[in-house]
Amino acid sequence: MSEFEKMGSADVAWLRMDEPNNLMIINSVLMFEEPLTTEVLNKLLEQRLLIYPRFRQKVVKTQVKFVWQDDENFLLDNHVQVHELEQNEDKETALKSLISQMMNQPLDPSRPLWKATLVQNYGTTGSALILRIHHCLADGIALVGVLLSLTDEKPGMAPTHTVLPEFSLNASEPLVNNLNDVIPVFKRLAHRTFKTLTNPGEMARVLNLSWRFFLALIKVLFLWPDTFTPLKGNLSGEKKVAWSNPIPVAKFKEAGNTLDAKINDLAIAAATGSIQRYFKKHAYPYVGKNVRVVVPVNLRPMEEFSQMGNRFGVIFLPLPIGVESPGERLEEVKRRMNRIKSSLEAVVSFGMLQFLGKVPHLIQRLMIFIFSLRGTAVLTNVPGPKSEIFLADIPLSKIMFWVPQSGNIGIGLSILSYGGNILFGVVSDTSLIQEPDEIAKGFEEEIEALYQLSPGA
Repeated sequence: MSEFEKMGSADVAWLRMDEPNNLMIINSVLMFEEPLTTEVLNKLLEQRLLIYPRFRQKVVKTQVKFVWQDDENFLLDNHVQVHELEQNEDKETALKSLISQMMNQPLDPSRPLWKATLVQNYGTTGSALILRIHHCLADGIALVGVLLSLTDEKPGMAPTHTVLPEFSLNASEPLVNNLNDVIPVFKRLAHRTFKTLTNPGEMARVLNLSWRFFLALIKVLFLWPDTFTPLKGNLSGEKKVAWSNPIPVAKFKEAGNTLDAKINDLAIAAATGSIQRYFKKHAYPYVGKNVRVVVPVNLRPMEEFSQMGNRFGVIFLPLPIGVESPGERLEEVKRRMNRIKSSLEAVVSFGMLQFLGKVPHLIQRLMIFIFSLRGTAVLTNVPGPKSEIFLADIPLSKIMFWVPQSGNIGIGLSILSYGGNILFGVVSDTSLIQEPDEIAKGFEEEIEALYQLSPGA
């Protein structure tokens, strides 16, 4: 009998969150301007990916729990396939079409829940690598760590990367930044309260944290459904992806220096403006409206960023698409972001996710559906290396990813920094947005509009 390990409750929640029209699979693509062979890829996966036990383990349901169990019949060939683009195809369009087709293809539940597709004839002489990994294995930050473990900072070097905190939304309160479960917060608060009755300053801090926790719990439990817009509705299950052209980080920094804004603020403001532009183009009313997005927030310490499992919560951020001016829209985004950063929504939502992994599946499905009514899209931003990196001594030119959307949410927005550039990705159910390229293009136009407000323009 092969070894097994009990699955964490948060991971169970993600495993059971799969719906026919919304699979909980993180899809990513790495693009190269040079060819990558199957032999080289397989050797790399053997040496660097399969050292993580999760990628050799399948999910097994016992009578009382889900467990990770070694796949005694594991074969790498079952997880790696090759696809060749036609010579006469537009390669960028063909790659987007291929990824879109894969979006709603389930992974084989009798095997470890991941798949790699090597795409040949991409670009002039290049390749692309599509990686699909179920969310129950790990969250986005952990998977960035896994992907980076496949790469080198220079040809022939061992991986030494760390995820850059500059571009992430992290809980800043030390008491709750690294917790594995929301319940210990109460225990630690009680312990501190008992131990610090004679320390008024520490007592005030504990009481303040307790109050913030209570407010976040009330908000998460009783948040109203998001306003209905054409971006909400029944899902078809047919997905389509897009991504922007690379935008220099220097352009963000120039605009940020002028407008007193961080890169993260500018990126979210640009995403907001891209949705407004889409509404304008399709004659949808937007004045005075908000579109609420679900934003994942990392709750793991950076030294553990490549460990498997899910350790993140979410916040609900209303994007002010009804504000007309790009500058004013940025200011409103900053105000809302600053208010949410002081909240403990992410901690509360993480605790609720763990709770969902312990309740009967039907109750989880109902609660996920109710919570999905509160958001219109998922907005994720993940930091990547600042400098160019190499996979099997081949330089990585671009990288993009798309996180899944749970319940009845059909739109995902992804922001990724890499090699001095930022890319914006979109995935949408075609019943809501037929051409996500319009949103991606709008992001580029919004950054340009914000950049034009700076002296450097």
